[in-house]
Amino acid sequence: MYKNALKQRNTNQYSAFGQVVYQDFQRIKPYLALRIDSIDSDVEAANIYPDGSMLSLQQQETRFFVSPKLGVNVMLTDTINAHASSGLAFKPSGFSIANINTNLSHYNQETTWHNELGITIEEMAGQLSLSFTGFYYAITDYQIERYFTEFDYGIANAAKAHSYGFEAESEWRLNENLSLQTQIGYTQTRFDTYRDPITDADYAGNMAPFIPETNGLLALQYQHPQGYFARAEWQFTGTTYFDDSNTALMRQNSYDLAHLRIGYEHKPFSAYAFVSNLGDNRYYTSKFLGVSGVPGEPRLIGVKLTVDF
Repeated sequence: MYKNALKQRNTNQYSAFGQVVYQDFQRIKPYLALRIDSIDSDVEAANIYPDGSMLSLQQQETRFFVSPKLGVNVMLTDTINAHASSGLAFKPSGFSIANINTNLSHYNQETTWHNELGITIEEMAGQLSLSFTGFYYAITDYQIERYFTEFDYGIANAAKAHSYGFEAESEWRLNENLSLQTQIGYTQTRFDTYRDPITDADYAGNMAPFIPETNGLLALQYQHPQGYFARAEWQFTGTTYFDDSNTALMRQNSYDLAHLRIGYEHKPFSAYAFVSNLGDNRYYTSKFLGVSGVPGEPRLIGVKLTVDF
């Protein structure tokens, strides 16, 4: 066992963003977006071990990113809009000051080539809206949050990974005050090339941690013009792994939650009573080495009053 000492970490980030849209086409709107980031980071830390030895780390780096995105929106009809985009995104490299092992203290920049294609539909004079988006991401040096030992937490890199799936949403206004909302998502994020930095085990094909495979929402909401409202909501979260080796001990099976809320809202005031996790379902939001974890919130009943100034 060891203890951390002399721990110091500084990060400065400067960003600029711009977008150009070509408007001369009647129904086709191509655009180019560009984001520029400059990130300076440094770390100074040390671990002092029981035998009195000390391992120190002092590193500094500056990273510069240019993130372009090219896309197009197409009005197929007055109520149907299609969209497509492709671009690059980055997560900066950095240092894990809680893990001073020289082989594990630094993690590489993550680069993502992201592609999306979708459609949005509004019908029946705005009473029904539908949207569907499919996506595919190719990722280099995917950053993985993980515990290397019981005391060493840091970030490792998978050389290659990919993610694909879809998101679908709908809202149906049953009448002037009542609406039904649905959401469903499916995501497959897997390693293409990745060896454990400690054991050298091959985890190619495994699912990335902390990303549920499926998720869903079904909600019925009543909203009166005078501010009275009620909402009943059901949420679903699919199987989630909390480690890169996909062990059974580090898996959270799928679970669902129900929530209720009723009250009054008229700016700047709101007041409502609520019940969250109506069924008092038990689940983990994260796990640690298969022997402990962070449990989800149990059933909670309460009243909330808010005043916005």
